Amino acid sequence: MQSTVTSKFWRQICSPVIFRKTIVRGTWATAEAAVETLLQSREICYLVWRFTFIINVKGDNRRGLSRLFRTNRGDRMTPRRTLPPNLAKLLARMTSLKLLKFSIPVDTAPLFEAAFSAASAPLRFESVRGLSTDTSCHFLVQYCPEIRAVAVDLAARWRHQTIPSETLVLSLIGCSIQFLSLWDCWSSNLTSVVEWFPAVVQSMPNIVTLQMFHIGHVALFFKEHLRILRGMKSLKRLEIIAKGGVNFGQDIDLQDGAAKTWVIETALAACRSMEKMLIQDRFRGQIIYGDYPKTGRLAVIEEECNLPRPPRHDEDVAGRNCCREEYWEYE
Repeated sequence: MQSTVTSKFWRQICSPVIFRKTIVRGTWATAEAAVETLLQSREICYLVWRFTFIINVKGDNRRGLSRLFRTNRGDRMTPRRTLPPNLAKLLARMTSLKLLKFSIPVDTAPLFEAAFSAASAPLRFESVRGLSTDTSCHFLVQYCPEIRAVAVDLAARWRHQTIPSETLVLSLIGCSIQFLSLWDCWSSNLTSVVEWFPAVVQSMPNIVTLQMFHIGHVALFFKEHLRILRGMKSLKRLEIIAKGGVNFGQDIDLQDGAAKTWVIETALAACRSMEKMLIQDRFRGQIIYGDYPKTGRLAVIEEECNLPRPPRHDEDVAGRNCCREEYWEYE
């Protein structure tokens, strides 16, 4: 009897820390087994604060740094038909979920979109505040009415994508987004098609932090981005990391103080609410405005969204590490 009471005590203490950050990563077979197991316990579902669902399959074309991923030994290219509806049911039971990280092969996104829309009860993940996903999974936004932060997942940087980033951006219309991060910069559609401007501004009227990572070989056009920044009245932090460089419209040396001042003043003229700015040009160096550390520091989720901390009785090293999460691993 005493042993049973002791076991129950430790289960109550340890379970919130163990299951607060739940990860399902691997092949479809791995995911199917994990989802079915989690569905068997409503208690565990309630404890989850951050849920990661990332699928790797054979033939899933990736480019870039292979060290970011384990060896691909996928079992098959598509999931069993029971997985998408089971996953929808599982997410609906996670009533304490704050951060959802979701990355799947782009060809399978329609299967999950159809299953989520056909759920027996309308899906609403009202506790979710942050979403890290692929551009092809933009359909998840509609089920998160209280969402505040959206980021394109690190895996999407290397995974083949067929859905443009503006599709995800436009899905945010009507949401009170405060934080947006893209492994992309505004596409030519967003910066050159005039009728898209109102939609882009409408999709993020309350945005506080905007992060863009330009990984193409073509330089980022600074003036085109200023056109969109002019419509953002609440923006306080802008972070741009351009691996292909930045085209400022003139040949300037970012080591020159006067050139840096010109860039800062030009950006502030377009967006007067901005308090901090970080622009990293792979070839010229970086520009920092505001109280960034010298190396620059990317914003973390709970700072931008004011996410609640874990209960006081979990205030230990493991709990703090689980609470303080970034949307991606950036090096």
